[in-house]
Amino acid sequence: MHPFLEFGSFRIETYDVLVTLGFVLAIVAILIINKKHELYRLPVKEILFLALFVVIGALIGARILFIITNISRMIEDPSLISPIVFSGGLVFYGGVIGGLVSGYFYVRRYGLDPVKYMNLFIVALPLGHGCGRIGCYMAGCCHGKPTDSIFGVVFPFSESHPFHGVKIHPTQLYEAVFNFLLFLTLVFLFFKWRKRHRPYVFVALYLILYGSFRFINEFFRGDAIRGVVILSTSQWVSLIAVTAGVLLLAYNKKNQSDGVDSIESEQDQQ
Repeated sequence: MHPFLEFGSFRIETYDVLVTLGFVLAIVAILIINKKHELYRLPVKEILFLALFVVIGALIGARILFIITNISRMIEDPSLISPIVFSGGLVFYGGVIGGLVSGYFYVRRYGLDPVKYMNLFIVALPLGHGCGRIGCYMAGCCHGKPTDSIFGVVFPFSESHPFHGVKIHPTQLYEAVFNFLLFLTLVFLFFKWRKRHRPYVFVALYLILYGSFRFINEFFRGDAIRGVVILSTSQWVSLIAVTAGVLLLAYNKKNQSDGVDSIESEQDQQ
């Protein structure tokens, strides 16, 4: 845990640095993949403007879901309303939803190809997310339950994780490693299927793979806000994500059998 980076009298939160780094690396990855893949090569200007809209929507969505998950705390203690609303944390799934909504409006407004842009952006998402989870580890939030596992770590006491002197699951690092592996897997498939991409196939793969992992990883989480009705909020969202991914794959399979066009190289289309 190292919540702050200090340079003389100047101090900045490590979490903010790593989240920002994640956004930057994801956008750079999108630009590189776009340039090197013959099915895409979309206008750089459109990618950058869309990325700006997605980032803004993601930040708003992540904060809104954080507020929603803390409603009961604010009702019990109204003094928490201001810090939670104006300086609270972020919830990843809220960021995904917010980014999708803002991105959808931008794509529709300017008549862009939603399939190509969504495929590009979803492939790079785990890279940025992985950096953000390292930021969570540095801040001490989103931590796991006490454990005797060899992977357990001991954090110093803070309000983020009250298990002072107790080994806990570094669930932030579990998720960071998974996200980096998921990024490499999606990039590999992105170029392996160089000649043809089925509509939203990478979105479906992401939803299924990440949703499945997140559902399992939530069982090891030990921070206070977990949700209601047996499962955590993120587990309920994960079930929805996996279901949506399966439906998208079924949609792709149906389109393939019906002869609906996919994204193909110009040579294959001739």
